[in-house]
Amino acid sequence: MTQPRARADAGRAAASRTAGEPRREQVEKFDLIVLGAGPAGIEAALTARSLGMRVLIIDEAPQAGGQYYRAPNLAVQDMPSTPEKREGDRLRMRLAEADVQTWFNHRIWSIEPSYRVACATGIHNRLAEAPAMIIATGVVEKVRPVPGWTQPGVMGLAAAAIMVKSYKVVPGKRVLLTGSGPLLYDVATKICAAGGDIAAVVDAVPLSTWMQQTTRLARKPKLLAKGLGWMAYLRARGVKIYRGHALCEVLGSGEADGALIRKVDADWYPVEGQEPIQIDCDTVCYGYGLQPGLDMSRLLGAEHVYKRSRGGWTLKTDRFLRTSLRKVYAAGDVAGAFGIDLAGMRGRLAAYTAAMDGRFIEPKRFRLEAKPLKDALPHSASFGRAVNRLSMPRRGLVAFITPETTICRCESITRSKLEMAIQQGAHSLTTLRSATRCGMGPCGGRYCLSAASTILREELEIDFGDIGIVKGRSPMRPVHIRTFTQDFAYSDLPQRKPPPL
Repeated sequence: MTQPRARADAGRAAASRTAGEPRREQVEKFDLIVLGAGPAGIEAALTARSLGMRVLIIDEAPQAGGQYYRAPNLAVQDMPSTPEKREGDRLRMRLAEADVQTWFNHRIWSIEPSYRVACATGIHNRLAEAPAMIIATGVVEKVRPVPGWTQPGVMGLAAAAIMVKSYKVVPGKRVLLTGSGPLLYDVATKICAAGGDIAAVVDAVPLSTWMQQTTRLARKPKLLAKGLGWMAYLRARGVKIYRGHALCEVLGSGEADGALIRKVDADWYPVEGQEPIQIDCDTVCYGYGLQPGLDMSRLLGAEHVYKRSRGGWTLKTDRFLRTSLRKVYAAGDVAGAFGIDLAGMRGRLAAYTAAMDGRFIEPKRFRLEAKPLKDALPHSASFGRAVNRLSMPRRGLVAFITPETTICRCESITRSKLEMAIQQGAHSLTTLRSATRCGMGPCGGRYCLSAASTILREELEIDFGDIGIVKGRSPMRPVHIRTFTQDFAYSDLPQRKPPPL
């Protein structure tokens, strides 16, 4: 529609209303809104609908599935069949066949305290409201800055996985994968199977630490076997694996052109006397495990708690996944990054709790059907805790962050600028953000605030729990200005009488 015609239509619409009446956007009403269409969100939506609730599920992606079951791009025709793809297809089919309203390609940019959700779809704004909400926004990847990490050719392990799973594209000609935890080997296997050339796999965790977690990992034998299979696959194809080493610098001027790794001790500090090893590569993919994605819960002002065994800062919940906010529930990894094995179970439990609190089911049914889910969670979470112990970045990585290293890419904030603000009294993450603008860019601090916390801890010698977590702000993601303004007619503006002379 052309601009003049759009304004003419707006004018005719305004003329049909009572003079002076403000134009109101339509708000769609539901009993429950689920934020996130990964496995936890899908199971929450399906369960809630089966219990009689009118449900809306919202996701920014074009299809359901989340990161783990991410659907191939619609333009890719010959994507190979994998167990993940088949299970993702089954989840998507179940959701499509259910009477659940779905909003895909919708970017949530604001949530009001009344649980009114504003979504940008293109340049248009769409509103939904419900008395209850389930947050199922999954996880984000942990990264730690090193010199050269902002260059083209450097990306997270999760981003590399998306390229392979959704687009059937390997991230580079010769790829270095480095970091910690099972995701490192999962992504390396995917790239290798897709025909990629892997320069090396660099794991900061020594083999002895992996062995210490064997008992806990063995509680999920299928998942343990899958992880061992990844390692065996890489070994069989001659991929070099460096254990007890970490990325310390990305080489190149304008784009990645090699990397340096160093041997690290138990706390991941560089071992004295050990020279860096140069790896020839044009792409570096790295990450140190996963942490709960708390954008929505921070915006709502929910209570959070720091738990290293859960991946870091996480939503505080009771045993039935109620948060500190009335009729707001957590499903999946936002209540602790325990992985895919618990996602569906927690989604179903959150839905039962929401249905019981909303009086859609009786307490007796809730006890019979929800209590077994709640009782099964601690045993199932043991595997996830072991993975977090392996993946969580140790404090020694801060030694690789030089004073000139960029921490916040959006605002070009270096470590030296953060340290100066800390010396001047910015002793919490909130005050550090206010003093430097670190975390105020388009990404909302998804990558830099975690690194800024490590610098605060190093400088002040305090725990992460004492550093705190920052509150979210709208808009949570960049959106087009017309999403806010839209078209209007002058007759929409309220008319006030001029004051007397």
